[in-house]
Amino acid sequence: VAPRVPLSRRSSRPALVLEEPPLQDAAWAPPSPSPRPELWQALVALNGCTLLWGSQHAVIKDVVSDVSPAAFNAARFGLAAVCALPWAPGAPWRPRRPPAADAPPASATWAAGAELGLWSCLGFALQSVGLETTSAGRSAFLLYLNVKLVPLLALLLYGRTSPPRTWVSALLAVCGTGLLASDGSPPNVGDAWSLAAAVASACFILRLEAAAAGAAPPEPAELNAATLTCAAGYFALLAAAEVGGAGGAAPVPLVDAARALGESSPQICYL
Repeated sequence: VAPRVPLSRRSSRPALVLEEPPLQDAAWAPPSPSPRPELWQALVALNGCTLLWGSQHAVIKDVVSDVSPAAFNAARFGLAAVCALPWAPGAPWRPRRPPAADAPPASATWAAGAELGLWSCLGFALQSVGLETTSAGRSAFLLYLNVKLVPLLALLLYGRTSPPRTWVSALLAVCGTGLLASDGSPPNVGDAWSLAAAVASACFILRLEAAAAGAAPPEPAELNAATLTCAAGYFALLAAAEVGGAGGAAPVPLVDAARALGESSPQICYL
């Protein structure tokens, strides 16, 4: 039998209590770090994206000669939204994350996606309309004025100043774009639509920056899924109005529109 310790000799220090870590949701697991790609993989991906992005103007130019821009973009963004469906914010199949101070709710991600989808809808709709009357090369050079318009719009809308080198480089880029877009043909209304598409695209860049720099930025994959879904919805409304003959325009037979989309399905899948 162990001897009893007198009360006077017992330690007055409190016993050490080990607290168990809080249990996390079993349905959630922290994402594992993605392996870093090899150099050749990065080069292939970068050049592949450049090829796809640069060739879209010629492909869209070919499609809008037979399909209306609204129906074409509705099918294009609808297919993209379906591909991004696994990352839809708040979807029941999405893994549930533990609550965190910097994690925005799904409604905030959808609100940002609704605004970005509107700017994306305007940009791609104006681009498609412009390609009906201008060349693919000129449309491409004019549309990529969007990056040069960002500092100007940031100054006009937010009062944000840029260093002098930014203005000098933007001016030189605008002059170079003018030289590249001058193919000998006179300006047309398609050029104006392409410039308007560049403005909408620059607004998209500014608003995307604001969404990503907020106090609780959304996950990029979820924001992309929300943006594509909302843009597809906007284009679907435009296509439905076109079929119904809104604005005094002649209604487009639904069967003819579906047939034209079916014939252009390879181009839609490519884009």
